[in-house]
Amino acid sequence: MAAGADPSDAAIVSALEYLWAKDWNIFDVYDLSVIVLALVATGDRETHFDRVQFAMDRLVEKQLRTENGGDPRDDGGWGYSLTGDGAHMQYATYALYTAKQWGVDIDPVAWKKAERWVRSTQHTAGGWNYNLIESPWAEGPYGSMTGTGLMALKMMGVPITDPDFERGMEWL
Repeated sequence: MAAGADPSDAAIVSALEYLWAKDWNIFDVYDLSVIVLALVATGDRETHFDRVQFAMDRLVEKQLRTENGGDPRDDGGWGYSLTGDGAHMQYATYALYTAKQWGVDIDPVAWKKAERWVRSTQHTAGGWNYNLIESPWAEGPYGSMTGTGLMALKMMGVPITDPDFERGMEWL
């Protein structure tokens, strides 16, 4: 659809039929996020609004919480199991933002917790890395995750004059 195909195109109709046939209760963060983006891209609120709301409710349920046994540093993020990471956060916040633009009801606490998590994962140097764990493939901050952190803050309504936002821009 982003390339100009009409939602009535056979490939798009087939893809949507495939999605509708699945058990949406088993989808993970990436699945739910991309589904929201695809359904909103159709522009058909009448047909897809309730499913987008359902996907958003599941996505918020999958937000990491300390009370579920997770590390307090990951409270408010998204990721595999109990560890949050920037890639999950990127998809989840983009889906949250997109659904919000469509008028989907999203718990404001989810936004606040996500913002707190994004801020807490900012490296002391000003950028972001994949998560709080230093590893051989992700030592310190790097460009794509810093762009993701800045994008997330902006979608959460953080002004560009915010000190954390400015530090991220300065790092870039």
